[in-house]
Formats: sequence, C-alpha cells, structure tokens
Amino acid sequence: MVLITILLITTTRFTSLLKGFEGLRFPYVFVLILSFMYRYIFLFFDELERLLRARNSRTIKPGLALRIKTLAYVIGTMFLRTFERSERVYEAMISRGFTGEIITIEQMMIKKSDIIILIILFIVLCFIKMLSFM
Repeated sequence: MVLITILLITTTRFTSLLKGFEGLRFPYVFVLILSFMYRYIFLFFDELERLLRARNSRTIKPGLALRIKTLAYVIGTMFLRTFERSERVYEAMISRGFTGEIITIEQMMIKKSDIIILIILFIVLCFIKMLSFM
C-alpha cells in the first residue's frame, strides 16, 4: 500500500488529489487543511532559507551556547514571520475570490479504464496475499 500511495502521489497533481478527496467525501476541513498546508509549506521553507542565510552571513563559527541561542531565535522568528506571511497570503486569496472550493480545469469522472485497472490491481493484491499464506 505504501508503494501504491507513493506512485499515486508522484504521478498525480496535488490539486487533482484534493479534488479526488472531495469526490471520495473526505471531510471538507481535512481537504482544506491539506490545501493550505501545501501552499504554506513553500512559504515556510523560503523563510527558513532566508533566516539561515542571514545567520550564516553574521556568524563565523559559534560555540554551542551561541548555536542554541541562535536556534531558539530562528525558531521564534520563523513562527512570527510565517504566521504574518500566511495571513498576507490568505488575505490575497480572499481578495482574489477564494471560497474554499478546489477548482480544477478537468472534470473528475470514472472511466472504464479506471475500473479495469482497479480490478486488475485488486486481483494482483489478492494473488500476492494468497502467496504470502503458502
């Protein structure tokens, strides 16, 4: 199942995954949190990279106590900066008409080929399970 999940995640666009979660009737809050997490994780890493670059440019080779103090400062600053930046991004999304609905260009519909692949996958998994009992 882990391999199938990895295959699904690497071959499907994230917005399509979210739309699929909606189609499978996942809780709306869960899908919305995943959507925001996907958007904000890049902001988080961007801020972290900027703070670490600033720290590296200011210090040469700090001792352990200074490293711990600097790490605490970076964590606190990261929290404040990402929180403020995420609020700005959310305000920009609202001003552009964000309603919480996942919008994709293509329509999600189950085709015959999808059902055939699902049946083949189920048969292969059952065969593998039978082999593990022998």
